Amino acid sequence: MNQNFCLKKRSTLLKAAFLQTFFVLLFGSFAIAQAPTTNIIKGKVTDAQTNNVLAGVSVGVKGTSKGVFTDANGNFSVSADPSSTLIFSFIGYQAREVLIGTQKVVNILLQPSTSQLKDVVVTALGITRERRSVGYSVSEVKGSTLTEARENSFVNGLEGKVAGVNVSGVATGPNGATNVVIRGITSMTGSNQPLYVINGIPLVNNNYATTDVNSGYGGKDGGDGIGDINPDDIDNISILKGAAATALYGYRGANGVILITTKKGRGSDGLGVEVNSNYVLQDVIDNTDFQTQYGQGYNGAKPINGADALGSMESSWGAKLDGSLTPQFDGISRPYSEAAKGNMARFYKQGGAATNTVSFSKGFGDNGATRFSISNLSNNSYVPNAGLQRFTFTQTTNLKLDKHLSLDLSSQYLSEYTKNAPNVADAIGNLNWGPMFVPPNINITTLGGPNHDGTMANGYELNPFADVYTTNPYFAAYKFQGAIHRNRFIGSAVLKYTFDNGFYIGAQLADDYTNDRNTNITPTGTGYETGGDMQEQNVKQTELNIDVTTGKRFKLSKDFTLNVLLGTNYRKSVQEYVSG
Repeated sequence: MNQNFCLKKRSTLLKAAFLQTFFVLLFGSFAIAQAPTTNIIKGKVTDAQTNNVLAGVSVGVKGTSKGVFTDANGNFSVSADPSSTLIFSFIGYQAREVLIGTQKVVNILLQPSTSQLKDVVVTALGITRERRSVGYSVSEVKGSTLTEARENSFVNGLEGKVAGVNVSGVATGPNGATNVVIRGITSMTGSNQPLYVINGIPLVNNNYATTDVNSGYGGKDGGDGIGDINPDDIDNISILKGAAATALYGYRGANGVILITTKKGRGSDGLGVEVNSNYVLQDVIDNTDFQTQYGQGYNGAKPINGADALGSMESSWGAKLDGSLTPQFDGISRPYSEAAKGNMARFYKQGGAATNTVSFSKGFGDNGATRFSISNLSNNSYVPNAGLQRFTFTQTTNLKLDKHLSLDLSSQYLSEYTKNAPNVADAIGNLNWGPMFVPPNINITTLGGPNHDGTMANGYELNPFADVYTTNPYFAAYKFQGAIHRNRFIGSAVLKYTFDNGFYIGAQLADDYTNDRNTNITPTGTGYETGGDMQEQNVKQTELNIDVTTGKRFKLSKDFTLNVLLGTNYRKSVQEYVSG
């Protein structure tokens, strides 16, 4: 009895112990299942097309405020449990979501997003921002739109493409300057031209070769600095219109800023070759609507002799055209009938501009890429005996020296020759003046004379006008000599160090150097300068800019981001003019 009781008691104790162990394991397992297992997830984010690493990509844990940014080498590290989903987002790329599961390493390829790129703009100092976060007006033009029906200066191609931007190309020869006004004139006496910045380099945009315009003796338009840029090298143009947009460029940005970003090499390991050929025909359109009922003369009377015709060469107040033989400026009688229609096409000629560009690009995998291009522009101007030859060499190199340090190099060398740009200002030496005032009964080709260059037998000017200061247009085109030789170098080096926490410090050294040599010859026998004249001018200008910037992007919450930028600039500009 006692033994049996002891056995039952032991059995009861064993059951109790078993049940206790069962409940401990059950509730222990339940507790373990309820406690999340947190893992450290690491990985790298790269561009799916170029295979370049992407720094600054936002890596967030979906449904939480937890998140990090990729470092300079594209790497990230974040703590999350296996059931969490990581969200990868970056400006200009399609966002991706990845369920962690059993993964400990998550390497992501992000695809560029065309729709998102439209909402990203380049602001001052090469900084990219989402359009909705910019508090001022920014307009963009893709470089590809400037290479279709191109002109010698790509700036003329901006006409009609951007609201609030007025572009005026002037007919001053093959390399004429362009006037650009953004949102109206701000100064009645000073310049209203915007500041041009290419790859972070402020450009010198002076028109060196225009001399003595205000005195009435003309001068030549040798083109401005921005016209030297090859449109085949342009990737994107951003136009900053408001004062807030240009504050970082100081007083030079008061009239707006046009930011130019050139093409870069691709990140693949292969060698890329691109060939671009373009040919544009140029014709002068005659929009004049002059009367053709009355011919040369005064007070309703036609000339009666050569002297009378010479004195009335710029007057069309003669008799009605009747086809009768009437003396002209050279003493030869010709039919007094309409002959002026087509004079513009007889004097000016069909022009043509051929541009050929060859570029080479080479990638170095994750370590960067380089691009080099050679371009030639050969222009035979619609202005008689005038033209333009331009050779451009451009390179851009982007290198990732290590996970923190990057180096960007860009340079452009230009050699340019402008032949016989026409004189501007008043009638003196200006070949564009005479054709506008030839009477309806005069065929303009008679002004060329027997040699078709506006000369007499002794080589002096055949002057069809009583006023010696009105130059024979053929003499001005074929006997006046003008040569503008330009050599220019634009280069920059940008060194940037980015810490693991996203804080960066960068330095840029940039220089824009130009050397112009201008030769202008007024030949012996010119009506207003019988003895002739020669002017030689040498212009050198260099501008050095040194920038140091530092900054960091802070993610304050899921919806708020703070970008901090601090910098300083040193600028030195030197100009040297020598003339004789």
